[in-house]
Amino acid sequence: MKKFLISAAIVSLVSVPAFANTADKSDAEIRAKVQEHIKTIDTNADGSISKAEHDAASDRMFSEADTNKDGQLSLDEMVAKKQSKKAKMDR
Repeated sequence: MKKFLISAAIVSLVSVPAFANTADKSDAEIRAKVQEHIKTIDTNADGSISKAEHDAASDRMFSEADTNKDGQLSLDEMVAKKQSKKAKMDR
């Protein structure tokens, strides 16, 4: 149970930005989208997100956003990443 609660909390933190625009979606649609998102992070396919999997996904997202590879995210890089995510969601 504790593992599930930790996993659920991590998924909610990771997923909030990706699924913020869900007001007009059904519970089933939201659930399907979250399950799809979990599959991209759950590298061992056990149905939950470990801290290591979460950290790896976070590192990957940071690296993708850090376009000049200086180890820091500038406002411009963060805005560009947000716009990129929004464009993907709008598809």
